[in-house]
Amino acid sequence: MGLQLGRYELLRPLARGGMAEVFLARRRGPGGVEKQLVVKRIAREKSRDPRFAEMFVTEARLSMSLAHRNIVPVFDFGRAGDELFLVMEFVDGVDLGRALARSRQLSKPMSPVLLAFVGMEAAQALDYAHTSGKSSGEGVIHRDVTPGNVLVSTAGEVKLVD
Repeated sequence: MGLQLGRYELLRPLARGGMAEVFLARRRGPGGVEKQLVVKRIAREKSRDPRFAEMFVTEARLSMSLAHRNIVPVFDFGRAGDELFLVMEFVDGVDLGRALARSRQLSKPMSPVLLAFVGMEAAQALDYAHTSGKSSGEGVIHRDVTPGNVLVSTAGEVKLVD
């Protein structure tokens, strides 16, 4: 792919939703230093709609205010031309939705202990988000908790995204 978006090189698409596109990306620095990241940008057909831009800015503001081990961190928010984008941690692993589908396909149920662990970790992320702004009354509500938004890394970390 090799498209440039600000300081980030978009390597390949990962997902596409009604509002945004998500890409595996890379940022290169001096001396051959590079980091894989995920870039989420407003879908091109929505990028000129001020309502979607405002919602995306709000998402960026809320996402960047959260710091919890079970929430995928947002590192950067920017604009390249008329495109707004977020830059997040790349989680090397699988989303729970795909893991469950694969489990069904193989007729091999996932371990109840593993599922309980994943559920508890995701619940901790949600609890943190809901209570993060409690003093100001501005806790964050996720609004899209699905197995596809629960990531399990190859290292066994559970992280909530989106």
